[in-house]
Amino acid sequence: MPGKSSDWDNADFLLDLVVGLYTGAQTNKGLTPAIKDSIEEYLKSRGYSTSFDARQVMVWDANVHEDILISLFQHIKPSADDWANVMQDLQGKGYSFTEGALRYGFQCSGRIVFAFCLPT
Repeated sequence: MPGKSSDWDNADFLLDLVVGLYTGAQTNKGLTPAIKDSIEEYLKSRGYSTSFDARQVMVWDANVHEDILISLFQHIKPSADDWANVMQDLQGKGYSFTEGALRYGFQCSGRIVFAFCLPT
């Protein structure tokens, strides 16, 4: 679920970052690439994973996949051919439920319930 704490929620990290930035800027009158690398190494040695110019990395787990599927199913209306292709894919993976069971799960009051989708 979104909202997991990160280094940015940690007061100790913020203090270490400020110390690194202040020391680097004072010593070298700016933040050169070498100073950024040095600060990054300092932070990593203190147990943090944040780096300069890093992109936020989303950890994808089963909950993320479920949330994406739920959102897709709430906004996309598959055609008959789409349903047939989905069923063919799922049957190829060993599932034996019917298209009607899948469509019922798809239409359950805005929330998809796939408890019946177990491999055989």
